[in-house]
Amino acid sequence: MRRFLIVTNRTKDTDLSVTKKIENYLKERKAICDIYDAPEEIPKELIADDLDCAIVLGGDGTILHAITPLVYYNIPILGVNMGTVGFLASVELEDLEKALLALLEGRYEYDDRIMLEGTVYRNGKQIFKAAGVNDIAISRSGFSRIIRFCIWLNGELVDSYGADGVVIATPTGSTGYNLSAGGPVVSPCSDVLIITPISPHSLTSRSIVVSGNETIALQVERIGQNDMEAAFITIDGQHGTRLKEKDRIEIKRANVKTRLLKVDRTGFFEVLRSKMGGRKL
Repeated sequence: MRRFLIVTNRTKDTDLSVTKKIENYLKERKAICDIYDAPEEIPKELIADDLDCAIVLGGDGTILHAITPLVYYNIPILGVNMGTVGFLASVELEDLEKALLALLEGRYEYDDRIMLEGTVYRNGKQIFKAAGVNDIAISRSGFSRIIRFCIWLNGELVDSYGADGVVIATPTGSTGYNLSAGGPVVSPCSDVLIITPISPHSLTSRSIVVSGNETIALQVERIGQNDMEAAFITIDGQHGTRLKEKDRIEIKRANVKTRLLKVDRTGFFEVLRSKMGGRKL
């Protein structure tokens, strides 16, 4: 690899000291570097045809924000963790130079992750569409009562729920909102989707794990009676829109994948133990 885009989060790297360290290290070894440090989406002119890799500094939120413009150009991402947990960031600051050297010498592996695509239809017309690598959440606002909705799988009714919402997660997103809602942790190499109700008003509602080839449909049956009560769909916590009663949401595996880079052989469960067990959050 010889051409890099460094995407940094100024709330994490306030003085750009880590960003400049990476830039200097790579340029001293004859690599080409561009830096992007704005909160807006990465402009297309920075995604050059010969761009080999995006090095993203921050937490998972920063990486999720960077994925949106990069995934459609098949640009691999190396995440450098400057956040709290950072499941998508495979490199800790103390291992930074070793990771950069591995990139320059071609000692890395691709780690492709499936993505979800969510489409909202209102009165039969598409009003919203976006893709994410972690999850799609349908949830109520802070003032709302529980949402009532139905879920179908390939046209077959799964169940109707009264809950704070529901999260549909990929294996990558199983350690995020899904886990907080009581859903299972799934190995990121699995080809499955996870449906987890959020605080369901039921003694029997549990997570459901389905094949990654399935199409999930959800219809909002009831939200509330006034403007203070609302429901929203959010994708990776980055994109979303407000929902109305009878809106129909279709969720399926996207036709693109997020390509992460691994520069060591640390396994998923070792990372899980380290980040969720041995480290204080």
